[in-house]
Order: sequence, then C-alpha cells, then structure tokens
Amino acid sequence: MRIVQESLTNVLRHADATSAEVDIRASDGVLHIEVLDNGRATVATVPEAGHGLRGMAERAEALGGRVQAGPAGDGGWRVHAELPLTAIV
Repeated sequence: MRIVQESLTNVLRHADATSAEVDIRASDGVLHIEVLDNGRATVATVPEAGHGLRGMAERAEALGGRVQAGPAGDGGWRVHAELPLTAIV
C-alpha cells in the first residue's frame, strides 16, 4: 500500500487537486491500483521523476509489477500500478 500512500502524498504536495479517487481491485492474478486526482497536471506542470515516483516504480518492479504515472487524459494526474498477487500474498 506504499504506492497508494505515496500517490496520495503527491496529490497533496503537487496537484493542487480538490479530490482524488483510489481504486484497488484484483483480476486474473493481478492487483490493480489506480489513483486519480483532478489537479492541474499539464505537460508544463508534470513533476520530474523524483524519489517518490522512482520509489513506487522500484517497489513494483521488485515484485514483478509495474507503475505508470502521468497526466490523465481529461486533466489531473493518474498513477496505475499492476502487481502480481503471488508476490504480495
């Protein structure tokens, strides 16, 4: 759940958002985590990869998963992680 924690910390620190949604679900042996906010993430305001984003990616990769983070299609910021359930159960 460090990915959720770090994502929500980033929302508070960087997004200037008024809301954030967290969706966690499992399907086909994969845990999907998505955090979406309604902040002002545009190409000009996207933070450079830092310890937080890099740390999320490293934790996911260590478990055989992956993390994608970037501007959401309709504004805001989106973090999506996929982790194999076998690695976390």
